[in-house]
Amino acid sequence: TETMAKSKMLRAAFGDAVVDHYIHTAQWEQLEYDRRITDWELKRGFERY
Repeated sequence: TETMAKSKMLRAAFGDAVVDHYIHTAQWEQLEYDRRITDWELKRGFERY
């Protein structure tokens, strides 16, 4: 997302509002994904301790 935010080509083609919205949405999706714990992570965590 950092590269996209700095891209003059994308901003010229789509406009600041579209690029900023896309970046914000991508960051939010990553944060939501990071908050989830998968079944594999739970199982693996219990196996290790």
